[in-house]
Amino acid sequence: MRGVMLDLLTRLAAADGHVHPAEEEMLRNAPHIFGLSGHDFEDMVASRGKDFRHNYATLGLPVDASEDEIKSKYRRLVTEYHPDKVIAKGLPEEFVELAETKFREIQEAYEAIKKERG
Repeated sequence: MRGVMLDLLTRLAAADGHVHPAEEEMLRNAPHIFGLSGHDFEDMVASRGKDFRHNYATLGLPVDASEDEIKSKYRRLVTEYHPDKVIAKGLPEEFVELAETKFREIQEAYEAIKKERG
């Protein structure tokens, strides 16, 4: 759920079309506050990119990740962001909607990586 919160904060900061330097600074500190790795903010920002690397960033993996690493991370993320799990935790509708969006992004990224790698 900490990753969901970081994703939500990133989306909120960019909702007006640009991220103010003060918002970016807050976002850079958020992973530490939530007990996540220091690269989570960069991964979140990179996942918004348009080149093929954004698929790997969406899964939180380097481009040279092995097939097993990709599959394992995909399975973990799908389980974490599955809307039914979020609903079962009794979280507000906003979290359910965010989980549904993130769930789709994870699935799309995984499919794109599989297609790219053949």
